[in-house]
Amino acid sequence: MTHEEGFAGGRRMRVLHLVSSDQRRGAEVFASQLAGRLRSRGHGAAVCALYRAPDGAEGLGSGEGGYGPLGGRSVLEPLVRFSPAVVWGLRGVVREHRPDVIVAHGSSALRYGALCRLVWRRARTVYINIGTASFWANTAGRVRFNRLLLRGIDAVVSVSEHTRRDFMELYSYPGDRVAFIPNAVES
Repeated sequence: MTHEEGFAGGRRMRVLHLVSSDQRRGAEVFASQLAGRLRSRGHGAAVCALYRAPDGAEGLGSGEGGYGPLGGRSVLEPLVRFSPAVVWGLRGVVREHRPDVIVAHGSSALRYGALCRLVWRRARTVYINIGTASFWANTAGRVRFNRLLLRGIDAVVSVSEHTRRDFMELYSYPGDRVAFIPNAVES
């Protein structure tokens, strides 16, 4: 199969990339560039920003096929770990975009990617592990919560071999479901 044929022997895929915010940062730029590349090859690809960027931060821009930001942080979020406004907005995005694949870039997006998988069962869900998991999930409660979320994830991509090993060790996650693919952002 050539790159021009696309996935699954010529079948065009619909991919929804979830990013934490519309702020112009590494994971958001990577997701935007990847979605653009997929669109240039005939796939339906969109980026969905879950939260608003902080005031004064450089925005990513909506771009072609972009969604969001879906909402702000909620006072309920520390208790339930989800923003009701973001959940409601994401529900509409998934219904409209009808993704075959949902790619969650980073830990904030992991929560919502796992939730999407529960609601939109036909989509495969991939989590992009963008950092050292043991640094970010530094309490037993976070590790347990993330292990629960990871049950709804079909595959994990880590940006380095170090982050791959750290992720598998921290979450006791099967190695055959975690790939190392170097992160690259066009300059």
